[in-house]
Amino acid sequence: MKLVTRKIRTPRKVAVLIFGAASMSCLAIAQTKSSDLVTCTVVGSTDTVEISRGFRKAPEYVRVGLISCQLRPGAPDGLPVELSSHGVLTIAFFDVPPTGIAGLPAGEPLDNPSALAKGLGGMAEDTDWGQFLRDLRTKGKLHSVAVGKLNPGGQFWTGYVASIETDRPVRTETDIVFSAGPRETEKLMSVPLEHSVDRWKTFIDALPTFITNLLGVIVGALVGAGLSYFFFHRQQRTLMKLEELKLFRQRKQEKAAELLKFFQERYNPVFRSDSDDMKKVQQIRRLLVQSDIYSILPLDVMDEVNRICDDKGPFPAPRGRMLDELLRSNFRELMVDS
Repeated sequence: MKLVTRKIRTPRKVAVLIFGAASMSCLAIAQTKSSDLVTCTVVGSTDTVEISRGFRKAPEYVRVGLISCQLRPGAPDGLPVELSSHGVLTIAFFDVPPTGIAGLPAGEPLDNPSALAKGLGGMAEDTDWGQFLRDLRTKGKLHSVAVGKLNPGGQFWTGYVASIETDRPVRTETDIVFSAGPRETEKLMSVPLEHSVDRWKTFIDALPTFITNLLGVIVGALVGAGLSYFFFHRQQRTLMKLEELKLFRQRKQEKAAELLKFFQERYNPVFRSDSDDMKKVQQIRRLLVQSDIYSILPLDVMDEVNRICDDKGPFPAPRGRMLDELLRSNFRELMVDS
């Protein structure tokens, strides 16, 4: 089981660490960043698992993993730790006992859904990954944000499920981020997910791209390699942007009722602000993360939210007004004033 340990701030050399908890101790190479508060460790994950959803439905592709956080010496007792995510994949978190999952083979990948279900308790133990995921959902064990508190000598464990539904090839990743106490959100890891189809379907899907690339080569031979390079990469960026925008609209439509309730009952009457106060807009960003809205934003909108919340400026308008206008440009049909 490979351990990927990330701490906040100053980079250090890659080292060999020994991590032990319950029946999951092993020796592995770990990538480390220093922190004066908490250490979060990625304790292995599954490979990409395909789950059938029935006839005429696109299959679901899933990765499951475990994360452990531990208080560092000198950090305050009862330190709150929060994990969330943003990106194309849907990532949800589930609670894990404070001692981890007993019974899983040390040093092995998470390839045993029955042992994992047994360790969580209250689930069918003779199960496959499809049943395991259905049980988590039907029993309400999945959450958009993982929250816990740390005391000296104790650990905070959580599991995550990264998933996407598609019948086309996909290769993407989503970041899991965490914050400890008053610290700003830090990236813990990227969760990759890759799915490919059979060769014939791959050929058919790749045929338009092949033709476009072939034309690009012909044009490049006539007008120069530099112009061909420019148009090819511009095309790729455009296609990626269109796909990202399509996914955003789809998720916004699926969550329309939740989003409408959020903007009417929480954002408009309580948190909406025209102030230039950085702390207020950062509070709004935290609310978006906790409400699972931040994770569905397009990447360029995420970057603009972070720029408004974190950059020193100066800005042409108050931060609160700029953030409100940005949200309205993306959720205009749902942000109905009271």
